[in-house]
Amino acid sequence: MSDTDPRWYALRNAVRSRDYGAAQKLLDTDKALLTLRNQTGETVLHWLAVENEGNCVAWLRLKGADIDTKNKFGTPVIFEVAQLGYKGLFKWFADVGADLKAVDQYGQGLVEYLEDAGKTEMAEFVREFGVT
Repeated sequence: MSDTDPRWYALRNAVRSRDYGAAQKLLDTDKALLTLRNQTGETVLHWLAVENEGNCVAWLRLKGADIDTKNKFGTPVIFEVAQLGYKGLFKWFADVGADLKAVDQYGQGLVEYLEDAGKTEMAEFVREFGVT
């Protein structure tokens, strides 16, 4: 049985299915849904970013979701987007002002995190954004 609040799933499912009317109703009832976390400490925005759902992530950001959110392990969402190789979504995060100098739970920056994961091509890509 999941420890995740059912309201987290309700918001995730509404946004993921692009039923923004239903998602807005949920947020009108409880704006704190934007910060609610699942069992791995991910907000709905974080979870949808890992699924490469850029339109959904953009909608949540417009509603006030934190684009610099971290999971319960201290991993910033931008790190996971980069590690998964989602260049378009990474660029969007960079363009809207995500913290590209964020560090993970070990104090690693994004490039070091990617290199440790063997993602050298993506490390080179993020360097184009001024990330060191």
